[in-house]
Amino acid sequence: MSILRRAPSVYALLFAILAITAVATWLIPAGEHDRLTYDKAGAAFVMTGSGGERLAPATQQTLDQLGIRAPLASFVDGTASRPVPIPGSYRRTDAKPASPLAILTAPVAGMVAAADIIFFVLVIGGFVALFNRSGAFDAGLASLAHRFRGREYWLIAIVTILMATGGATFGMAEETLAFYPLLAPVFLAAGYDRMVPLAAIYGGSQIGVIGSMTNPFSTIIASAAAGASWTDGIVARGAIWLIAVALLLAWTIRYTSLVRRDPARSLAPTAVADVPATAEVHAGAPPALTPRVKVMLLLFAATFAVMIFGVARLGWWFSEMTALFLGAAILLGLFQPAGDRTETFLKGARDLLGVGMVVGLARGVTVILEGSRVDATIIDWASRLLAGTPPSLFLIGAMAFFFVFCLAIASSSGMALLTMPLLSPVAAAVGVSGSALVSAYLFGQGLMNLIAPVGLILPSLAMLGVGYGAWLRFITPVMAVLALCCIAALAMAA
Repeated sequence: MSILRRAPSVYALLFAILAITAVATWLIPAGEHDRLTYDKAGAAFVMTGSGGERLAPATQQTLDQLGIRAPLASFVDGTASRPVPIPGSYRRTDAKPASPLAILTAPVAGMVAAADIIFFVLVIGGFVALFNRSGAFDAGLASLAHRFRGREYWLIAIVTILMATGGATFGMAEETLAFYPLLAPVFLAAGYDRMVPLAAIYGGSQIGVIGSMTNPFSTIIASAAAGASWTDGIVARGAIWLIAVALLLAWTIRYTSLVRRDPARSLAPTAVADVPATAEVHAGAPPALTPRVKVMLLLFAATFAVMIFGVARLGWWFSEMTALFLGAAILLGLFQPAGDRTETFLKGARDLLGVGMVVGLARGVTVILEGSRVDATIIDWASRLLAGTPPSLFLIGAMAFFFVFCLAIASSSGMALLTMPLLSPVAAAVGVSGSALVSAYLFGQGLMNLIAPVGLILPSLAMLGVGYGAWLRFITPVMAVLALCCIAALAMAA
């Protein structure tokens, strides 16, 4: 598909970030914390530090003595699956700054670490290519474009709300990559430019994360690591979710109105070649859908529905999602001429190879920071800086810390498990509840995820051919207003 073009500037931006990160490892001292892990087989805690490993009883008393506020159940049920830093155990270590060669080796390590995501993207490309080759996509798109004629704004509202709900409930993130080939042509057929599907799909999902209510990868894990119930503060986060969704919708609709009055104001103009030929809005009755086309459309929609259900209810991750799309691609291949199936699938995968490269490059930033051990030093500095501050100032400062530190740790669950055990004792000392600290975490990392180059925004931009600068110009006003709302909410929670 022509809309799935690569954006070379994305690679230049990521390599620049890799270089800056490598330089930072020469300026920031290296350090580490003792770590606690749960040995399921031995039903005991394993503490790893400078003196080696030692065992401790897997009891709540052990956690309390170590200053880790998370409940024992979060270790037993696997919620806290990564090593947890022990508060007060920070120490300087020998410097391990990144060498100039690391700027080239880190992307390779990042691609290995992100292999599951990359393969998921490639399989989606093949799946979509097979569906396009059948002609069912064009027929369904023409019918959908006709049905939304005169009600195009509903398309923006429906997609944005659904994505925001996914972000708030089960942490929809990488799954959004599967929706661009499906929904972007629908938006283009409705007369919108390429910025609109990006705002609705990516913006919607990340706006939802800011007001996460049941998101297991951020809200529940962060609450467990902070020793708080994930239901505490859910009303306040729900209010922020409503405000965030309303802001994004209002801004997107305002943007579309401006562009329709003056196409020169578009931040991501759509070329004629980007709009599928059959996506015209028909003046008469919608085009008829044959039984074969209906079966293929049902299979296509069912694949996405099963993916969402699997992630939300069955604990699926990339292995299961990739297997689902691979199986669906095989079924779609039955509708294709035998000689074209494999080549069509491989061509679709090649079209998204650039997106997979972007994912690996972004992961390379985390590889450099973790390998140089400067992330522990940054957290120690933040905890010392925030200690002794008034509750409201502490929460605002914590939100700012999470906003910036999100650039170092792209994983929401990883950042929660790394930072919460260290900041929650500091929060308790200044009179801040664990649930308020979780809200600061969600607001800070959620806002940064809208623009973080190490996250999913660059792969999303590459899939749609939208420039990073254009996205910043579009989303910055929304972020500014939303940040003020989040600060006000934290001040009231203090």
